[in-house]
Amino acid sequence: MRFALADEEIEARDTLRKILAAEHPDSDDVLRRLDEFGAFDPSLLVVTFEEVGYAGISLPVVEQQFSDDAERAALAAAAQLVGLGQRMLDMTVDYVKQREQFGVPIGSFQAVKHHLADALKELAFARPAVWRAGATLALRDISMAKAMASDAASFAGRQALQCHGAIGYTVEYELSRYLKQTWVLARSFGDAAWHRERIAKELHI
Repeated sequence: MRFALADEEIEARDTLRKILAAEHPDSDDVLRRLDEFGAFDPSLLVVTFEEVGYAGISLPVVEQQFSDDAERAALAAAAQLVGLGQRMLDMTVDYVKQREQFGVPIGSFQAVKHHLADALKELAFARPAVWRAGATLALRDISMAKAMASDAASFAGRQALQCHGAIGYTVEYELSRYLKQTWVLARSFGDAAWHRERIAKELHI
């Protein structure tokens, strides 16, 4: 079975990205926008929250939308983590194209390419797992999605910070906001270790 976005979901993702890009990340209007868009529709939950992550929305969106549904909260957090990881990767790709050392962009260095390729690979494995969980809503799939997304986003953050250097920690620099959100979400609604243990119990291993 192929777990990927349908055409209408791709269109919804692109529309939502434009909406969220036009909003201030801390605006009280964000939750209303998400509700109007269909954040409670299971078929759009994953698409919606990946874009929430990509936009860097700092409101406790998952807690407010799914305070009474721990499983959907974990799934929404997983999708948001994939979005955060992708945003940090995209930011870093742009940065290494501009930052020069020894007269050339640091993105031309093989070590930097390896860091970013590894981050891309982790996100590429995590994203279909999140899509599968969104399609099935099965506990085991949700746990797999949350574990993989937590690890992938955390890894992407480490690689982004490695490529940026100390500037990535500064509060004035945008990367630090995405890093902090990733650290919090990766540990929320069960961290990777907790979800892997739940999978093992379900499989009796």
